[in-house]
Amino acid sequence: MGDTLPPSFVPPRPLLTSTDEESFAGEVELNEAGTVYFIVLPAGSVAPTWEEVYQGGGEAVARGSFLVNASLAGCTGLSCVFVAEGLASSQQYDAYFVAQDTEAPRPNNSTEIASILGILTQDVSPPSFLEGFPNASDFGDTMFDLNVMLNEEGQVFYIVVRACAGEPTIADVVNGTMPTGCSCCAGVCTGDDCVDQACLIDCEVVTGGNLTVVNRSLPVVQPVTGLLSSQEFENATGSCFNGSVINLDSKYRVYLVAEDDESPPNRQVKPFKVAPFDVEAARPANLTIDMNDGEAPRFLDYTPYIDPNHIREDSFMLEVKADSEALIVYSVSSVSHNAQSLLDGSGDLTDSQVANGRNYTEGNVPVRIVVEGCPQLGDVLPNTAYVVSVVLRDRTGNKISEVETRGITTLRPSSR
Repeated sequence: MGDTLPPSFVPPRPLLTSTDEESFAGEVELNEAGTVYFIVLPAGSVAPTWEEVYQGGGEAVARGSFLVNASLAGCTGLSCVFVAEGLASSQQYDAYFVAQDTEAPRPNNSTEIASILGILTQDVSPPSFLEGFPNASDFGDTMFDLNVMLNEEGQVFYIVVRACAGEPTIADVVNGTMPTGCSCCAGVCTGDDCVDQACLIDCEVVTGGNLTVVNRSLPVVQPVTGLLSSQEFENATGSCFNGSVINLDSKYRVYLVAEDDESPPNRQVKPFKVAPFDVEAARPANLTIDMNDGEAPRFLDYTPYIDPNHIREDSFMLEVKADSEALIVYSVSSVSHNAQSLLDGSGDLTDSQVANGRNYTEGNVPVRIVVEGCPQLGDVLPNTAYVVSVVLRDRTGNKISEVETRGITTLRPSSR
């Protein structure tokens, strides 16, 4: 009489030995040689019947069979390894097993259904930005909102640099730094000559940080502030100047690197082809920002205004009110000036320019300026007619108001 006893699984097997992104491996041990059949179901599925496992049916996402025999590679005695493939990354699965022995002509079937539950495949794929992200919105004079949305939870590192600065590496973005050799200085200075050059300021990271994505169904909004340097603006004020204020580039680039919450994390990068080898390398995602989308500052309340009660022989009071933050630039001459000559203090020497100056306004507040002659230009003379030209420029210098002119005649000399 032949073998009539069914095979059985030897505890603690079947057991899980390793997982990958789209597969897992395990071990099964029987008490006799035979064949093991298995199916893989999404975690939490209804447990299958013996026949469903044997036939590989039901809602199986993977199925297979393998021999258990001490003479086979992959087996140590009657303990053999197996691999289930064709799975999705970062998903949980349940695996079910049944066995048959090698009895002929009719093998004996195991009476039990063994299982490995809650198998989690690895997440080795970095997160990706959803379509339309990252983007920017709600622009102010010196800020904007950075909006990001990922396909999974994680965090996003970002830095903001001037558009001329060149592209950082992945590590630069994560560390909040920029590489040396910034292209803002290209053609401007070289070597030791660059040490004191203003172009090096443009090579620095303007701002940066990181933000956490805890819900992949909702965008994360990060206010980005402090883009435009106030030093170049407020410190430019004063009377009597010759030369323009440095215009700040209104274009910026935001570089971003996303990573998930795996340990170690998977970092998202944007691949690109490296010529001439056609090899894929890694680079940060990027977004170009132009802060020059708003309107130029405007004069308010019929200003510029010259108060007749404050006109003297050699000076007068100029009042200016702007609708937004601005640099007030004025000139006193025998002729009117265009905007550019106002901004840089230039002009035909025959125009008898006698005074100029710059003042800062936060906007919506009158600014009163006592205008007097400049030693390098000349004196404001008594009983003399002048043209006062005034212009407003924004913080970048890219948005400039129309030039407003006013006429004035200084007082006669007082009698002695």
